[in-house]
Amino acid sequence: MKKSLSFIIFFILAIVLVPFANAETIEGIYDNYQIIYSPSSNSFAPGGMAEDRMVLAKKTSSGSGSYSSYFLQDKEVITLGSNFEFIKDGKLIACHNSNLTFYNVVYADGKFSEKQMTEKEVQELFPDAKIIKISQFSKGKFKVSKPAGKDLEIILLNDTDKDFYKYSYNPSEVKKTDIAGLIEISKPGKIEFSHFGENTKNSPKYIIEVKAE
Repeated sequence: MKKSLSFIIFFILAIVLVPFANAETIEGIYDNYQIIYSPSSNSFAPGGMAEDRMVLAKKTSSGSGSYSSYFLQDKEVITLGSNFEFIKDGKLIACHNSNLTFYNVVYADGKFSEKQMTEKEVQELFPDAKIIKISQFSKGKFKVSKPAGKDLEIILLNDTDKDFYKYSYNPSEVKKTDIAGLIEISKPGKIEFSHFGENTKNSPKYIIEVKAE
């Protein structure tokens, strides 16, 4: 009975962490946060009393190109290519913001590793968002329609070999999140995604043209 109650608490906590109704409800894992991994259920959670739980502490490296490391009893068990992570449906998702890609952190053969998520898997994470792949831009532009009376949620997903370190959006009215590729747009117009306004071969500029539906 005690064991069953522990697992019930574990799964309730895992479910309530990230409701994902929209971008504003995303709750992330930040520096010095602790999370729980249960090998028996193969699930991550922000807390819980699973008997086989592994308590992982997050540490973020210093510097502009920071990345996340997770420690088990002061022993580093994995260093990720991300600086922001969140938990949904028992999964630990690593956001590689400089690459606009997502990875699922998995545990197998006694160690943690990252597995890149497919477009379908990313869409399942954000069912209300429209995914725009970098390869879909034509001459640096992509047109999209915004439903009347609703914000448009967009995920930029990188399917190329390009890097987007220190890229940002303009205008500033775009609702940004800790996930670099996830934004919310409230009105029609042009959204610029660039490296300090540059438009070069190494740092191309991308324009999202948002039209009213």
